[in-house]
Amino acid sequence: MVDPVEYFEQNDIPRSWSFRISSLVSENRSEEAIGLFKAMLVSGDRPNFVTVLSVVKAVGSLGSKDLACGIHGYSIKTGLIDSQVAIVTALVGVYSCWDMRSAWKLFNRARNKDVVMCSAMVFACVSNGEHSEALKLFKEMLLCGILPNHVTLSSILPVCAGLVKPNLGREIHGYSIKRSLYCHTILWNSILDMYSKCRDLEAALRVFKHMQNKDMVSWRIMIRGCVVNNKPKKALEIFRELRAYSAEKLDEYIMQERPNEFTFVSLLLACTSLDAIELGESVHSQITKNGYSTNTFLTSALIDMYCKFGRTRQGKSVFDENTTNDFVCWSSMINGYAINGCGNEVLECFSDMLSHGIEPNDVIFVSVLSACSHCGLEYEGWRWFLAMEAKYCIKPKLAHYACMVDMLSRQGNVEEALEFVNKMPMEPDKRIWGAILAGCRNSYGCNEVLEFVAKKLISLDPENTNYYVVLSNMYAEQGRWEEAEKLRNMIDTKSLKKV
Repeated sequence: MVDPVEYFEQNDIPRSWSFRISSLVSENRSEEAIGLFKAMLVSGDRPNFVTVLSVVKAVGSLGSKDLACGIHGYSIKTGLIDSQVAIVTALVGVYSCWDMRSAWKLFNRARNKDVVMCSAMVFACVSNGEHSEALKLFKEMLLCGILPNHVTLSSILPVCAGLVKPNLGREIHGYSIKRSLYCHTILWNSILDMYSKCRDLEAALRVFKHMQNKDMVSWRIMIRGCVVNNKPKKALEIFRELRAYSAEKLDEYIMQERPNEFTFVSLLLACTSLDAIELGESVHSQITKNGYSTNTFLTSALIDMYCKFGRTRQGKSVFDENTTNDFVCWSSMINGYAINGCGNEVLECFSDMLSHGIEPNDVIFVSVLSACSHCGLEYEGWRWFLAMEAKYCIKPKLAHYACMVDMLSRQGNVEEALEFVNKMPMEPDKRIWGAILAGCRNSYGCNEVLEFVAKKLISLDPENTNYYVVLSNMYAEQGRWEEAEKLRNMIDTKSLKKV
């Protein structure tokens, strides 16, 4: 516990308990603030509501249930819980982090609810995924004559996206204009995010264009929104605008509010979608310049981008430069080798990962087995497939079985593949039957298996004409003209679409 006398003698701060405690809280020294509060109680001085409010904030930052209950009880005992709405509001925020039931109980018992308390409760509901409850509370506010402010609207807008209610979002947008709340950037950022997540990118772009006080969050939301809505060119265009904007306004604010890792991840995804390797390298240099070289998610995104461009060496260089590689980076590197058909490199990287004590998951095993299949590494494929459950307690899923069927089929072992499928503990899907069909078409003397598999695929995907054509061609080669003609007629009469 901090010694209050010694502390403030050393730091030359006015001897006001409230000032001392609030100063410690603002410096994120919550434990010392609570220690000082205890010292205050021992000294016999009575805390005022400002002191208690600061302590509630300190308790919230520590996430201590016992301390929260303690300061709540003290607030009841001193009558602050009934006389000070700010105390109740702060306690609602603290309880909502782990106990929404208590937060609701406290909120419902409050006598004088104001817009700040209601906004805090709406935010708590949204943060805990209680979207319907948040919307219900928002409507009750309006009915009770409590006018929402920009914080309330910013809190309720994510509900419109979460419940896919774009019309409600538009109404809130219109309401904010009517109330002249457009000076609050936080609200406009929420509107941008809502439109983007509701797949109305045009509306988001219109709002963004007319925003007068954009901050870095605004730019991030728009870049991410363009990527998510499959507009990578627009994402890169906005990034160029951001760079021009930042160069134009080289003030302290812009320098502090530089693009963060989420912005860069979105940009790397956009570059990958557009096959824009030069732009990707430019973004890479920006990442290094902004000091994010060791960020796990950016390292992973860079590895993915370079490997999808076929530049596995550059991907490996990025991987090697990050000395803090975790599971995400290893997974990206293994997958990067796999999609480029580098089977031996996949196995080597996978072995290195295991030697570093990192346990694999089912997704990594898909990459490993897929690489073994495409590179003809049958022995290694069986070895790791069998080790999944026996050594790592990972039950193979459909994707893993699909890799093994593909491996057998590529080797021309279609009958063995069919036997393997028949012993599977789950129903095979189109991927698995399709792998056997491809194997039959590349092998000689597999007509019976081909016919069986083609019929299975037709039953699973009756609108895919490719399966009808394969079966019809086989019948024609065998001189089974009536059956071939029958299939051709089926394609014509059903007007099936070619895939």
